[in-house]
This record gives sequence, C-alpha cells and structure tokens, in this order.
Amino acid sequence: MESIPDLSDFLQKKSERSEEYCSRLYSAIDHYLTANTEMMKRTLPEYDIKGTTFIVDVVKMELREKENLSNVLSFGAMYDYRTYYILDYDPVIKNSRPKDYSPPSKERQKGFLLVPQMCELDPVGVAEMYGLSIEQVKGKCDYELWLGVHGERQRIEMNWYPMLDIDGVAHDVHLEIGRIHLQGDRWDLGISLLHVPEEQLRYTFYYNVKTLQQYFPKPNIKVLPKDVYQITIPGPARLDPVWLARKHRVSPETYLKRYPLVMYRKAELIPLEKTELATLVKNNLEKKNPKQHKRKP
Repeated sequence: MESIPDLSDFLQKKSERSEEYCSRLYSAIDHYLTANTEMMKRTLPEYDIKGTTFIVDVVKMELREKENLSNVLSFGAMYDYRTYYILDYDPVIKNSRPKDYSPPSKERQKGFLLVPQMCELDPVGVAEMYGLSIEQVKGKCDYELWLGVHGERQRIEMNWYPMLDIDGVAHDVHLEIGRIHLQGDRWDLGISLLHVPEEQLRYTFYYNVKTLQQYFPKPNIKVLPKDVYQITIPGPARLDPVWLARKHRVSPETYLKRYPLVMYRKAELIPLEKTELATLVKNNLEKKNPKQHKRKP
C-alpha cells in the first residue's frame, strides 16, 4: 500500500503565495482609495474638446462633461497610440462613436481628434494613483506606467508579452517562437532572434519603418535606403526574463532578480548617416570610383 505523501510543504508554500497575493491586492486597493481621496480634495484639471469642457478623472480613466456629468468619455473608447490617443468624436452627441475592434486606417484617422495621454493631462493625479513622484511620470506614456505597476502579474499570470514600440507601432516580444512581431500577429516575420544567444547583452539590427520589416544590407551597398533606421535592443534574457525561466524550468524569480522585467520599451531610431552602414557605403563608392592622382611634372 502506497504511503500518503506529505503535503505540508506544498500547502505552506501555497498559503504563502496566497498571503502575498492578498497583500498585493490590498496594497493596490489602498493606493486606489488614497488616490481617489486625494482627487476629491483638489480641483481636477479640465480639457476642451470642440468648445465643450470636460473634467479629467484619471482614477476612473474618463473625461466627464462639466455641464453634464452623466456624459462620459472613457479612455477605453479611444485608440491608444502610446504618445497620444485618437478619438472618433461626434460633436452632436458630444461623445465617441462606437469603437472598432481593429485600429482605424490612416485615411479614417483624418477625421479623428488627438487627445493627450492621461499623464500629460493630469501628471499630479497619475503620480498619486501609482504612488510615484511627478518626476517619475514625466516622459512616460500611460501604458508604460500601468505596466510598471502591474507588469509582472500580466506577464506571469496572464501571459502578456513584453512590448517594443518601434516608431509608434506596437510589437510583441514573443521569444517562445524566437521573434519580435507586430502586436497580435504571430505570423508576421518580424525580427528574428533565434540566432541571438540568450545571455547576449545587446542586439543591433536595421528596420524599415514603412514596410515594417527587418532590413538586411548587402556587402556592396552603395546607397543608404530610405525609411530604414538602426535599432539596438537588449538581448533575449533582458527582453523577457520570464520566458528564460520557463525555458529552463525554474521559478521566474530566479531571473527577475538579475534582469528586472520591463514590459514596455520604446526603440531609439538611429539615422543611418550616424551608423557604420554610412561608412560602408562611402568605402564602396570609393572602390567604384577611385581617385585619380596626377603625376607631378
């Protein structure tokens, strides 16, 4: 007859995880209530849309019409482009038209309104909501701040992928298939990282921001291509330590201590004129048209 396994250690760890989860939950609720209380103590900022004044409430993530508080514009009804929102605004009803599942085409966007990020509309309120200083809010977008607070849970428990913003276009860091691809499109060829060692510090590549494809220059290149930039990103382990932990079948904390999780990164686009590719082009042109040295008489 098999002996009954001792589950005391398992139950102890489960209890500790439950306590930790409850602690985080209570902390989040406390932050929310504190921020909401602070909001009530101060006059909320206002934002004008087509002559109508709206009150900015970042805790509820909404804009409320000042003269008609029941008329609410939710930030969730807008399209988040990281540095701004776009809103399909109907001036007759003073509210947004129904939101499509997919982002609108550039042609359709011409009739939309640009709305600043919440951290720009009310940096004080956003700082209080997340328990940050105003300096920590500056230069960030709403999505980046939200992930900074909730990122580990979204990655570990909900399996969200870290995001790389390239020229305003969102890309998923999907290392399970060895690629960085357009957000939500796993069939996009994207940027392959299969050949990059997981512990490599950085990876540099060229990217066309118009075709949204990785660019591979030929050795005999003689002209710098248009719309192509050099981008340098961290290596795989630093891009997604949770993926690394799963790959090696260890606890995420094992790698999170070495590589803190960053769920949102904005790629720096370096013009080709400032890269080694410009030097290569120059050298190739000199080989093609060598200088003629005149002989002295």
